[in-house]
Amino acid sequence: GGRVPLSTLIEYIADRTVIAMQDQYTAYVSEGVDCDACDWLPRRQEQQRVDTTTPTLVLPKLELDIPRRARVSSQITVGDYVFYKHPGGCVEWVGSNNNRYMTPGWYFASIEVDRDELVDLKVQCTFDFRLHWMVEGVPRKQLINMFYLDQTWMMPRKFARTQVSLAKQFKYLDYSLAANTTLQAVDADGQTRQALVVDWRDFHWLECIHNLESEDVGAHVPIRWAHNQALELLATRKIRRPIVASEPFPQFNSIDNRNERAKWTRTVMLRSFNSSGKILCNAQSVLNTDDLRAFWPDEGRWYRASPLNPDTISPEILATHSQFRPEGGMYCPVLYEDGEEALVPLVYIRKRNAEDSQGSTTRSNRAQSILSYFLQTR
Repeated sequence: GGRVPLSTLIEYIADRTVIAMQDQYTAYVSEGVDCDACDWLPRRQEQQRVDTTTPTLVLPKLELDIPRRARVSSQITVGDYVFYKHPGGCVEWVGSNNNRYMTPGWYFASIEVDRDELVDLKVQCTFDFRLHWMVEGVPRKQLINMFYLDQTWMMPRKFARTQVSLAKQFKYLDYSLAANTTLQAVDADGQTRQALVVDWRDFHWLECIHNLESEDVGAHVPIRWAHNQALELLATRKIRRPIVASEPFPQFNSIDNRNERAKWTRTVMLRSFNSSGKILCNAQSVLNTDDLRAFWPDEGRWYRASPLNPDTISPEILATHSQFRPEGGMYCPVLYEDGEEALVPLVYIRKRNAEDSQGSTTRSNRAQSILSYFLQTR
């Protein structure tokens, strides 16, 4: 037997999740944790009570023995996406002097500098897509390619239906407020109270949607009130701190024209989509072809696909963006060869004649295509 620090146990679980389920495992630590006190369990001030004769168990580390199918090929280069094993510890957000303890585990990252066997990475925060940190000199052999890990959330049908139902009432889910953000907001009694943003993947959607006030159009965020632990889908206009920008929308019952209502429903869905940091684009315009392959993470396979016009896809298809992680980036609607329509990340789409190994197209060509697309659409 032996003593196992909590961070070591989290790291081991994260590694086993990658191998057994090909998925991410992420633990969270509250803000304000003393970086000098982590490795927690025991904390430094508690170490004198630990039996020093009990050895600390040494557990195997996955980054020292990456499965062959998960390895990053030499073709992966600047701008491509990988998974990086963070050893645990405080990180400093780019563009901010703030830091936070991030638990050991595999994090989504993009290659910023390629020095053959070593790369510099921009690593994505798991709880807020707007935050990231930099890591230099990571051995390529210790990374996992992005197609090995399942990058989808098993989105319940009721979640997609709920988003469309909200949009038809000119309401939408705002993804811009990170889970566990503390708010000051006005409750149903007109009292300003403290609340906590709930991760939208853990929210009880069908239980709360029926309690929405009809006049509360626009952005909403799932919260839990601190005083009674009740869940609510709260209109962002009721948030007092932090300040949340809101945009005016008409009352849905003030528009009788069916086509006009459909137009506003789609506009609302696009606002929700954009609040997650995503950009809607046309794969044909970016890649200059309609002969495509698209990756489907649930099966880990590439299928023949055709691009769809982003301007004509339904709100139901727009709602499917939520099943992909991480947030942010360019998304394109496609029609898979079996007739399934989906909105998928651009990194999951390539020309059919491109090389398939580890999901790598020539990044320079893709970057040029993306740049050309933006120049044409400005």
